[in-house]
Amino acid sequence: MVTKKQTNDAERGDYLAAVLQLDPLRQADQILRRRREYFGTPVPVDEQPAADHAEAGQRLQATTALDAVRTSFWTLDQEHLVQALNSLNVAPFPDLQVAAARLHVVARHRSDIAENLVVASKCTAADREVIDRLRRLWVSSARDALLIKQEFLNRLSHPEVLLAARRVVSVLRRQFPDLHRLEADWIDLFLPPSRRDIVRLASKSESTTSSSPHWVWLLVAASIVSQLARLLRLFEQR
Repeated sequence: MVTKKQTNDAERGDYLAAVLQLDPLRQADQILRRRREYFGTPVPVDEQPAADHAEAGQRLQATTALDAVRTSFWTLDQEHLVQALNSLNVAPFPDLQVAAARLHVVARHRSDIAENLVVASKCTAADREVIDRLRRLWVSSARDALLIKQEFLNRLSHPEVLLAARRVVSVLRRQFPDLHRLEADWIDLFLPPSRRDIVRLASKSESTTSSSPHWVWLLVAASIVSQLARLLRLFEQR
């Protein structure tokens, strides 16, 4: 039976035999390539294939265009907004496709948000604040969404904002299900749930964000737990 040590020794011998046959003056690139293959060293950025550079440039261009649409989303007229969304070249990048599809959903309901959603709620200052925060959240990047959600949770400690959030979310669930689904796992926490519902929804939300850096989500989770504890006390007092 061939042991792991014998296998490693054989691979080392093959590597040394191959490298020693190469001329360091004329075949330095081959020596470096074999060394990287043997030790598993990544290829430096400036030595990566041109195709990788082209893809990185294409992604940067697509991301820049997507951010530009986000910035002017609520100020562009509908025709130019739709044109800008349709011109996004995000096909090669699944994550950017998801972000663009999200913007398409919000664009279809932009007039509803400006007119019907405000009318359907009580149209108080707190209602308008909640709707404005949701508008920002719907079109933000994943990175910016973290800050928006944290600010939102902090505002929910005010009873009038909490009640407004409940009203707005209830309207979204009934009349604008497409918009509601964009952040359903998170905004449904604003409704008066049982303790069991809070645990279930929080677990569900955590599973959708597992791809982000672990330490970031630990901080966010700790903050959310703290805020939810405060909300539960409010629920029990009502």
